[in-house]
Amino acid sequence: MKKIPLVFWIISLTTGRSFAQWESEATGFSVQRGINQIVSPSANVVWATAYNSFALFLPCRDYCKSTDGGLTWSASTINSSSSSSFWICLTATDENNAAALLIENSFSGGTVWRTSDGGTTWSQQGTGVMFTSNTSFPDMIHFWDADTGVVIGDPVNGEFEIYTTTDGGTNWTPVDNSNVPDALPDEAGTAGFSEGVPVYQDVIWFGTSSGRIFKSADRGNTWTVQEPGLGVIYPLIFKDENNGWLETYDADGYFMDLYRTTDGGATWNNITPSENFYINAMCYVPGTVNTLVSSGTRTDNLDVYGSSYSPDGGDTWIDIDDSVKHLAVDFFDATNGWSGDVNVNSTTGGMWKYDGNVATQVVNESADKSFRLYPNPGDGLFYFSYQTENSKPIHLTIANNLGEIVFDQNYADKSQTWLRSINLRHFAKGIYFLRIDNNGERKIQKLVIE
Repeated sequence: MKKIPLVFWIISLTTGRSFAQWESEATGFSVQRGINQIVSPSANVVWATAYNSFALFLPCRDYCKSTDGGLTWSASTINSSSSSSFWICLTATDENNAAALLIENSFSGGTVWRTSDGGTTWSQQGTGVMFTSNTSFPDMIHFWDADTGVVIGDPVNGEFEIYTTTDGGTNWTPVDNSNVPDALPDEAGTAGFSEGVPVYQDVIWFGTSSGRIFKSADRGNTWTVQEPGLGVIYPLIFKDENNGWLETYDADGYFMDLYRTTDGGATWNNITPSENFYINAMCYVPGTVNTLVSSGTRTDNLDVYGSSYSPDGGDTWIDIDDSVKHLAVDFFDATNGWSGDVNVNSTTGGMWKYDGNVATQVVNESADKSFRLYPNPGDGLFYFSYQTENSKPIHLTIANNLGEIVFDQNYADKSQTWLRSINLRHFAKGIYFLRIDNNGERKIQKLVIE
């Protein structure tokens, strides 16, 4: 059986209290469930997979979803799949479209299930094509949009199992072995689960138990490999194509080191994080310069549980709390984040929603000629222009420092964003955050009303 290097525990149940800037919310499960992965395709839409809180690998196909930013959750299960299966990985592109990667509790084979109606119905894909060997083990799944996706699994006969689709999963095509470097003896992938999938635009990565990093720059069709030789890699996180982080574990699943790269993984530098760095889950906060969030148990004291953030890419860590046994963690941006827990019952606990702003810095787009915002600071009347090479829709939102959306506008394409005005004169003075989303790209700019 493949060993997954995760730090999970039997959770003591919490009540609906607040801790620092985490607010407890009910996931809605009628039985006790822990959260092992959180996926946020938008600030409002959040999906989360569950596991049996009394034993990680007991069958469980439960999940929950929120469409109001994590304030309320609805719990469900993939009833159409085998009752003996459990979660490996989830991917979602909006509130309706998601895909599940499951495995049997015999730890062989894998199945893919898609929904396009928000989870009301799930249909199996790739039957007879994917993971047909009795030694197959799925690792991760990702969809860039409703049509294009990739599934990655452990090696079979020395070759990683990788499949791609361009028609929403109706057809899955095995990636030719010549396009993927051969696996090493006993090498396994270490992706999916609580850390999700490291993706930036068309680039996708996965780490292995042999300390290697596989990378595809064309959505999974061709791959290269790097060999930093650092130990079992889990998790692997990338902010963009050059900047990333990874943790390493020994063969028994114990944490070893935290590393950072600024050259796309060609070299990795060991970070010695401050004592309040937590291991179990870690994520990069999109739109920030170098903010990371960690959750789980402290490296220097395994009896202390909590969460912390790093504003400097992992060197120093600042406690958010030190009294909650956080599980998976995910942030959509600096003001929208969630952490898993174990629910008490259907109306109490199971999820934590972040209430604040975890970033000390936001991305400065002033040098980006495609985006202009002025005057800034201003009296509330602002002008912006945004130009891009594509003709995809553009979504602009503005949030206050509590993370509340105060302005939300969709534009059909770049022709509508040549020069636009935004009138916020009726809002209170203070700091706001403007975000533009376009074709997978995101730009964030601090906006000040004086």
